[in-house]
Amino acid sequence: MTTGRRACLRVLAGLAIALPRIVAARPAVGFATLVPDSESAVVIGRAYLAAYGSSDLWRQVSAVLDAGPEQAMPQRFHNCVVRDFAQGDVVTLDGWVLSRVEAQICALVALAADGG
Repeated sequence: MTTGRRACLRVLAGLAIALPRIVAARPAVGFATLVPDSESAVVIGRAYLAAYGSSDLWRQVSAVLDAGPEQAMPQRFHNCVVRDFAQGDVVTLDGWVLSRVEAQICALVALAADGG
């Protein structure tokens, strides 16, 4: 299954738009709230899981995003995305280059949607 460019753009644009709103409107956020379009995130997440698997995924994401108050998670997520790109820690899925943490969040959303 290929990930449509529009689906990827929706997720990436939505993340950029939604993060400040999440901080302002929702003091308690979880990983799933970092993804504004869950259907597109599931598609991206499944592509990540097919390429990289799910071994240690929850621990890896928790290690970088769980360090601090929950309301600060969107800012930590943004910082992780910026850091991933600066350090070249990216993944390519269906021709799209995503920060590793973005792809991992989508993978967690896909696992939740699939009951895993």
